Amino acid sequence: MKVTVLGYTEGFASNPDVSIYKNNELIGSVGKGGRVVLEIDEPCELVFKCSIRSTKCVVNSDTYVVLAFNRTTGSLTANLAASEQEAVQLVAKAKGSDNKRILWAIVFIVVALLFALLTGGL
Repeated sequence: MKVTVLGYTEGFASNPDVSIYKNNELIGSVGKGGRVVLEIDEPCELVFKCSIRSTKCVVNSDTYVVLAFNRTTGSLTANLAASEQEAVQLVAKAKGSDNKRILWAIVFIVVALLFALLTGGL
């Protein structure tokens, strides 16, 4: 029985690895954009830890786990997918959400600068 874990795609100043635990035992790790295939002998709970962040999920055979960070809240999430195609869609969705956050941050900065220029703040 195998479980495939896909690493997060969000960019940070440093890109830490996420440690993977089963029954409090370290069984692997995955980094940004990485992929690791784990052998399991039965459905089980996996715990994912990165610094102070953690999340967990119950996995079955041939499950895909897509890890993601919410860059607004800092939380780590583990989303389950039944197929590689579904996992790829989850990764694309996470990338799209991250790109939208970056775009909105740029728009906010530009508007703030324009406001400051127009009101004589700069």
